[in-house]
Amino acid sequence: MSEAIIMILGDDPSPKEKKLAALKEQCLTSADALKLDYDSLDAYKLSPRVLQETLLALPAVAGRRLVIVRNCQHLTKPVKDVLAAYAAAPFEHLMLVLEAARIPASDPFVKKFHKKAEIFDFSKGGKQNVFDMTKAISARQTAEALRILSELLKEGDQPLQIMGALVWFWREIQNRLSQARYVKGLQFLQEADLNIKRSRLYPDYALELVVVQLTGLLAHG
Repeated sequence: MSEAIIMILGDDPSPKEKKLAALKEQCLTSADALKLDYDSLDAYKLSPRVLQETLLALPAVAGRRLVIVRNCQHLTKPVKDVLAAYAAAPFEHLMLVLEAARIPASDPFVKKFHKKAEIFDFSKGGKQNVFDMTKAISARQTAEALRILSELLKEGDQPLQIMGALVWFWREIQNRLSQARYVKGLQFLQEADLNIKRSRLYPDYALELVVVQLTGLLAHG
């Protein structure tokens, strides 16, 4: 396997980040290579044009460029089409890494890469995860969301990673809310983020507070 394309799937962030770090060390062996021959793209706002330009770029100093596309569960169809076409004839000068937090190996998009990519699945299995917590918030089940949050923290999930998932979740449900409630939720999230980063509150309490606040906005939305 030439490792032209690698897929890193699953909702367990720690082994995924270790794998990504190992790939960076393998592909980018100098500071110049890390600066000039590495791109990290977010699927949430990725356009087909930007992706195509990034894939076509040639290495400046390294033997191969490294391009990581994160959050592939949010790829639009036009971007998926570009990736599917690329998979049919990948470039030798590029290592492409596709990362997704919550997408099964049986997904039609992933299945297109089964014979083209090396796939690593870092799912947590039966353990509850941050997406279970956001589902509880969405269902306005405050007690259940807090219970799952407590389990996540006990299992070692990092507060800022949980915050990132909460921000993503709030953006995803924007259409369910009035503009005023959506903006209020963003304010709650920003305050929680500052409370954690500046040690204004214990991280556990800051997260509990924002979960209650967001659920409350949904309950009255």
